[in-house]
Amino acid sequence: MAATATLLARVRVMREGTFYHETKTFDRRPAATAWIKKREKELAKSGALEELNVSDPPPSKAIERYTEETAKDIGRTKAQVLRTIAT
Repeated sequence: MAATATLLARVRVMREGTFYHETKTFDRRPAATAWIKKREKELAKSGALEELNVSDPPPSKAIERYTEETAKDIGRTKAQVLRTIAT
């Protein structure tokens, strides 16, 4: 039984002091090459790097959004834990 080698494709872009990198694993070299070309083309668009480097919201905002958008009812204990984490 032969082991299959995996390829790690890496895209690194630096423009006007903004740095971004991304990696992905592939089984075949043509797929990795195609992905690299596609991502470089997408990242070359105006504003693409700035959009990716936007900071994440604070945990309290993420918890608030979760509690508002969840389809199921949240139990008392879970609600209490989420309130404690948010504060």
